[in-house]
Amino acid sequence: CLFALGLCRAGICGELSGHEPIHAVSQRESALLVQDNPDPDFVDSMCALLHERFSERLPAIRITCYHGSGHGFMHARAEAVSTQRWGDIHAFATEPLAMCERMEPYSVSTRLKENIIKECKEGVFNVLVDWMADGEYGFSYENERPFAVCDWWPLGTTHSACYYEMAQKIGGPPDRVAQRVESIQDEQLQMLAFSVGLAGAVQVIIVDDGHFALMSRCKELPGKFWKECISSIVHGLFEHGAPQQEYRKALTFCASEEVSQTGLSEWCYETTVRRLSRFYTSERIALICREFPSDVRNLCSF
Repeated sequence: CLFALGLCRAGICGELSGHEPIHAVSQRESALLVQDNPDPDFVDSMCALLHERFSERLPAIRITCYHGSGHGFMHARAEAVSTQRWGDIHAFATEPLAMCERMEPYSVSTRLKENIIKECKEGVFNVLVDWMADGEYGFSYENERPFAVCDWWPLGTTHSACYYEMAQKIGGPPDRVAQRVESIQDEQLQMLAFSVGLAGAVQVIIVDDGHFALMSRCKELPGKFWKECISSIVHGLFEHGAPQQEYRKALTFCASEEVSQTGLSEWCYETTVRRLSRFYTSERIALICREFPSDVRNLCSF
């Protein structure tokens, strides 16, 4: 499989360690292959093969493959759009989103299929928001109305996938992120956008343990934001943490005074547990669970 060769070129087809570089490489390789073969049947076959070959060591490889496929669909479409239609979101995104809808992943539950389609659509909008930020293909990111473009799409997975990716660029301290999303009428979408926007800040501050100060600022917001703050920080610690040691900072964070003062320590540990299967094998998770404090270890059962 050419995708597997791409992983090997990156030096990770043998002893696999770390998630972020693998995530980036596998996403890039799938995007490149799909750009040359923009066909849902090809994607289903490729992602199934990767899952079969690598899932024991890379539990999230199938989801990453489908997300990268959304990138590939979008880049393939860009090659066919005339310059006269640059800046026309529908000209670029409608066909790739339809391809995501045509996915028929092998032997998966209805819930997993829905998640796969959502990941593919997020891949489409991820490319679009990067084009907006970089001013490519006639697009620009509307800082004052970042979610206006999302309301062009019908409610459902396309709509929420757009909100998810547009929120990636709002960033900033908690009060600023909260202010940027306050105009969103749907509370679920508002919390989604807040969580995603805040998670991006963790990448910048994680080296200096700035996530504790970030949580302190979160507590200045109304209580409805606190769970999302905790989830965002835990998510960011996993996505940008030291390879194969991501959980350690999450556990330290959950045990901190900053979290306990909110009364949401258990929520923090539960959020950490939900991230484990994306990064580690079941054998590794069993060992990690032993490191949870005894009073919450029952939350971590695999």
